[in-house]
Amino acid sequence: MRNNSSAIHTLEDVYEELEKNSVKLNTKYSYSNPKKTENKVVNMNIGRIWFNLLLPDKYPLINEKVDKKLLSKIINEIYEKYPLEEATKTVNDLNEHSFKMSSICPVSFNIDELIVPQEIREQKKKVLNENIKPEEFTEKLTDLSNEYLDILGNKSGIKQIIDSGAKGKPTDFGVLMLAKGPVVDIEGNVSKPILTGQTDGYSGEEYYTLAGESRRSLYIRGIGTADPGELSRDVTYANSNTEINKDDCNVKRYLEIKVTALIFKTLQGRYFMNDKTNKLTKITSKSTGIINKKIKLRSPLYCRDKKGICSTCYGDLAKKLDTKHIGFLSGQVINQAGVEGYSMAVRHQSLQVSLQEVDFPNDLVQI
Repeated sequence: MRNNSSAIHTLEDVYEELEKNSVKLNTKYSYSNPKKTENKVVNMNIGRIWFNLLLPDKYPLINEKVDKKLLSKIINEIYEKYPLEEATKTVNDLNEHSFKMSSICPVSFNIDELIVPQEIREQKKKVLNENIKPEEFTEKLTDLSNEYLDILGNKSGIKQIIDSGAKGKPTDFGVLMLAKGPVVDIEGNVSKPILTGQTDGYSGEEYYTLAGESRRSLYIRGIGTADPGELSRDVTYANSNTEINKDDCNVKRYLEIKVTALIFKTLQGRYFMNDKTNKLTKITSKSTGIINKKIKLRSPLYCRDKKGICSTCYGDLAKKLDTKHIGFLSGQVINQAGVEGYSMAVRHQSLQVSLQEVDFPNDLVQI
C-alpha cells in the first residue's frame, strides 16, 4: 500500500490511491517530472498531479485551481504549440479520464446546503422588493447569492460546481433558492419581480405569470433552432466544393472595418494592408495598436482565387485545419453560433428580462 510520502508517477498510481486507499483529491503527494519540475520533487494535491499527467510532458506544470476559463486557455495553447495529433490525443485523454474521475470522486452536496440561512433570509427582506428595476434586481440577487455561497464555504459541493464554471452561476442558484425575479411573457411584457424562489413554491398568481415566460422560452428555442439549422445546411451545400489554396491571389480590394476590442482576438492570424509600410501585415496578439482604428483587411469576400480561397485572404487558421474543405466548416460555424450560442442558451437563462426577439439573419451579421 502506497503512503502519502511516496511519489506518484502514472495515472494508474493516481487511481490506485483513490480507489484502494480512499484518499481525497486534495491529499498531498510527491511528484516529479524531467520537464515539468526539472526532476525536482514537489508536493501537490493528487488531483493536480492527475491533471498534469494528462497534459503533454513539455507543457509547464499546473499547480493551481483549474476552472473552465483556465482549462479553455490550456487547450487553446496546446492546439497552438503542439502537433495536431498530440493535441487531439491530449483533449481525448482529458475527456475520457474526466468521466472516469467523476465516477470515482463525484462532487456531491449535503441537503442541508439547500436550507437558506436565517441571515440570508433577513438580508433578502431588506434588499429585494417589487419596486426594484429589473437590472437592479439582478445585481442585488447576484450579490445575495454570493453571500449565501460564501456561507456554505469552499467545501460545499454546490459552491465547487459554480466556482469551477462547469454548471450554473451564482444568480442561477439565487433564482432557485431566493427569488425568481422579473420575467418576460411572449408579448414582451415585464412582470413585477417574483420574490419567492423555486424551493419555496409559487402562489397561483406567480405560477400563472411564469407560464407566460415558459411559452416565450419555448417559442424562442423553436425559432432559434430551426432557422440557423436550415441556413447551416444551405451554406454547407452551396460551399461544399470551396477549398483553401496556398497561393496568394494578390487581390487589391480590401474589407474596411473598425477593429474593436471585442473582435480584435478573432482577427489574429488575418492579414491587413499596413498604410505605414504599404505591405501586408499579419495581426498578432501584439498588434494592439490597431484597436479602435479602421484597417483594410484581406477577406475571402474579395478573394480572386479561381479554385477557392487563398490562404492569405483566409488567414493563418488555414494552417491549423486538418482539412482544406472549408465550405463544410462554414456551415458548422453558423450552426454553432445560432443554435449553441443563441437558441440553446435560452434554456439556461434564469432571468428572462435580458432576452430579445429572434431575428436570426440580423443577429448573425452582428456575430
